[in-house]
Amino acid sequence: MPNSCLATSKQCSTGQRRPLTVTSRATAQALIRRHVALTGSPRGAEVLAHWDVYKSLFKLVTPRDAVAKIEATAEGTEEPKLAARAA
Repeated sequence: MPNSCLATSKQCSTGQRRPLTVTSRATAQALIRRHVALTGSPRGAEVLAHWDVYKSLFKLVTPRDAVAKIEATAEGTEEPKLAARAA
């Protein structure tokens, strides 16, 4: 997930928080499953065992500078980097 991170609602106060999309929810669950498999984390196992409760506590966090760039591009005040590279 470029320019994004997964965090619980108590973390990552430096960005814009939104509910997880279906895709990011699946990514979060897969990451937690991998974490539990590699570490035996009891907390991770608890989260997975009660995923229907915990999934709403996760947020997709986009850093504020990334949000500003996206908004500037949408307003036409900044040329997207991919288009600039192609030129």
